[in-house]
Amino acid sequence: MAATSTSTSYRLGFRLHQQLAPCSGSHPQTSGAVSFLSGSHNFSFKSLETTRRSQLSRISVVVKAESRSEEMQLDISLSPRVNAVKPSKTVAITDQATALVQAGVPVIRLAAGEPDFDTPVVIAEAGINAIREGFTRYTPNAGTQELRVAICHKLKEENGISYTPDQILVSNGAKQSIYQAMLAVCSPGDEVMFFMSK
Repeated sequence: MAATSTSTSYRLGFRLHQQLAPCSGSHPQTSGAVSFLSGSHNFSFKSLETTRRSQLSRISVVVKAESRSEEMQLDISLSPRVNAVKPSKTVAITDQATALVQAGVPVIRLAAGEPDFDTPVVIAEAGINAIREGFTRYTPNAGTQELRVAICHKLKEENGISYTPDQILVSNGAKQSIYQAMLAVCSPGDEVMFFMSK
């Protein structure tokens, strides 16, 4: 990101000291401060305002270099894609359940897809041993060969379907797998049909 004046150009990295509240209503505003170092100059953002116009959040700030009298106007805009993201309902329900549990209310959690038991000891010990043995580097993008072989075995024995390891792609979870599959085969304007099992 570059901030420019009539005679000087700076490449800036910055840190926001106050978390911006979600926008609601027509033109909400919030104030805060942003400061950062760029080379030998110490900058400070003052009078930070956040507005939401045409589904586009903008952060308008005036920057004054302490070592000079220059003033620079910055316009930091989030992309429409980010502004279109809505809060996760699953996470919201999970947060509510957590708050109830902390308040002493007995809750049966049905929100997040998470087991209601601790990680089995054999898995925990395997993870600890892997860390101790230095198995902490990047793995192949498709997943480790041993894991893909084990997945093929599971699918064959438990589901009756046959795959080879090179047909298996390991992800961090179901949402990532679905998202990447949709990106791979769908284009803007395509019609997509979802079949939900009961």
